Amino acid sequence: MNVKVFRIVGEVRKAESSMSFDLEVKDIKAEYAVERV
Repeated sequence: MNVKVFRIVGEVRKAESSMSFDLEVKDIKAEYAVERV
């Protein structure tokens, strides 16, 4: 679980420099929702 969180945080940090930051965040939230189900 911790490894996944670290990977997601890394993805968010990389996305901060792009215009698709909001889209990346939505994708991450969707991924969390799928895993929780």
